[in-house]
Amino acid sequence: MASKDDLIARKNDREEQLKQVYATIEAYAPTYEVVIETLERHLQSNMTPDGVGQWFDLYVRVVDLAVEIRRGEIRHQTQRKFKYRSRTKTCHTNATTNGLGIDDGNALINELDKLYRQLKKRKPMQLDTLESQLDILDRDTIGPLDKRISECKKRMENSKSVYYTACSLTVHGDLHVELIVRQGNSIVVQKRRRCENLESCTCPIDAEPWKNFQIKPPAKAPQAIQMPKEATNVPDVNLNDLKKSFGIDVEERERNLEAFQKELQGVVIDETEESEPNTKRVRVSASNELKIDEAQTALLRAIASTFKRTANGMCQLLYNILPWGDTPSYEKMDVATRAIDLMSLRVETWNMHDLAMSPVEMTTFASVLTEKECLRRLANFNLRGIRVKPTLWALPLNAFATLPALQHLDISYNTLESHGPALEAIFKKCLSLKTINLDSSRLKDAETNLLQGLAENFGQGQLKRISLADNILSRAFLVKFFRLVAGADLDTINLRYVTTTALHEEEEGNYDFEKLPVRHLHLDYSGLANDNTFVLSLAKSVGNSCELLSLDMSSQSNPHESGLSELINKLAAYGELRRLSMRGVISMNSIVWDTLVQQGLRKCVTLEFTTLETTAEKYVDSLQPDNLPVLRDIHFSIETSSSPGFPSTEEWRSRLASRLPALSNIDVVVFTRKS
Repeated sequence: MASKDDLIARKNDREEQLKQVYATIEAYAPTYEVVIETLERHLQSNMTPDGVGQWFDLYVRVVDLAVEIRRGEIRHQTQRKFKYRSRTKTCHTNATTNGLGIDDGNALINELDKLYRQLKKRKPMQLDTLESQLDILDRDTIGPLDKRISECKKRMENSKSVYYTACSLTVHGDLHVELIVRQGNSIVVQKRRRCENLESCTCPIDAEPWKNFQIKPPAKAPQAIQMPKEATNVPDVNLNDLKKSFGIDVEERERNLEAFQKELQGVVIDETEESEPNTKRVRVSASNELKIDEAQTALLRAIASTFKRTANGMCQLLYNILPWGDTPSYEKMDVATRAIDLMSLRVETWNMHDLAMSPVEMTTFASVLTEKECLRRLANFNLRGIRVKPTLWALPLNAFATLPALQHLDISYNTLESHGPALEAIFKKCLSLKTINLDSSRLKDAETNLLQGLAENFGQGQLKRISLADNILSRAFLVKFFRLVAGADLDTINLRYVTTTALHEEEEGNYDFEKLPVRHLHLDYSGLANDNTFVLSLAKSVGNSCELLSLDMSSQSNPHESGLSELINKLAAYGELRRLSMRGVISMNSIVWDTLVQQGLRKCVTLEFTTLETTAEKYVDSLQPDNLPVLRDIHFSIETSSSPGFPSTEEWRSRLASRLPALSNIDVVVFTRKS
């Protein structure tokens, strides 16, 4: 533990760095605004492809300036010397940093809170004021400027020109940016950023390309695309015209839609007045546009009202219950993020499960995860049972790997077998990940990638809980998986209903782990419970510095008696279990059972077991209050052949209640096993 002098020295250093962060960001703010105004001013209609390319070069530099302000990441040559190291993990690997970004400031604030608690001192008012000023600067000045960069990108992609047909900016994070300008099916201009880091930068030292920026006209004027002429006056073709063409008499007064509406509103119609020719294009008045804007704002506020605020100032987004109104599916992701921006929030938890998603919606989902700052601090994801084609998971999975704060990921009940590399990247890059659920995800073809990702995560990450329940997994994968787990520190492994496949057991090897550092192991109705080499290895691990608190090994068939007896004897000697579930297992002999009950369950709170009708009374009689002092919940199932006179469930419940008065929950089931 650090001494008081060390803590004070560290506190003083962090306070000085925080002051420098605020001074640096405050000095950057005017320049940042001027730069974005330059970017917006040169974004015009009918730009040439070469002009778009020049604008793209400036756009990349503006993005890099934004990254320097936000994360302190330096990508271009400079003569500046950097005193402080980065305090955040949001920077790219091996990036050069100045330690003076907004994210550094937030990390310093958190560290100072901890230091003052350790010193048992109250933070001075000047420091509180500085922290508030930094937060206000981020919220009211830098944040809105960041949004204007995103709006510039959208305007560029939606801009019209007579010199090209389409323009797109492909962005992955903020580093891999590519411009593609197309004319029909041909690519006219394709550009990528030149400088990805300080070492690869070819720009002049401390260059400021936004100063006196002008888009230079090309040496040869490009040829404009010949656009088809649009018909100006298109006469209405109404039902009366069709009737008259067939010689049918119609009412003397023919009304078009406009006249009929005026009559309903009580407006006097002057039929002698010469009116303009009708067209098929509907005119939208300014009042209608205002109503549309008001409707959009009302929709965003209705969506924002469903957000659940968290104690740390972030929010939870429940995608399933958002009031979309008439919003088409391809706009839903964008509308949701606009609602988040409207409230100036950041999302901590995203729940989106049991939904049918369109391909465009999934693609947009991946884009907003990498582009929207309000989603970059996502910590919790629940995406169970998304009904889409399996191939559509490629982009979202790759986007998950870019989230630095991701802690809990549930993508169960999705077909992910063709996305092994993406799953591997999540384990390798999301080192804050603590929980991952891959239940019923068809992982057969992704096993190699899973092992490689887990191997790296167990060495560097924080993974505590992994669930692979209800999957078909090869025996070779599980053998290697438990070898990896032996060197990890896990809280929970869930392998319920896992089916194992093996071609040649002798070629794939046997389970040979001697340590299993896990506190909760769920093997209910898994093929592992019937693998004798696994049960023997599990027994060996229980005897070697075990941390197991709960073991679920319920089964529809009986494990091999030798392995089961060895395991129960080890559990009896261990004596630390809080929960033991052995439903359906009737191959345990009475001697082993007596040893377990007398020695191994003194700390057990929940006990679940099954016995035959011939041994039921003996099992119940062995349950003594002195041996089970903390037992509160018991499940007792009895396999019977429906013999007449066999006690009912109520009688068994009464017997258990009388023997163990401290029980709060007694569940008794009498059943006949189907052959």
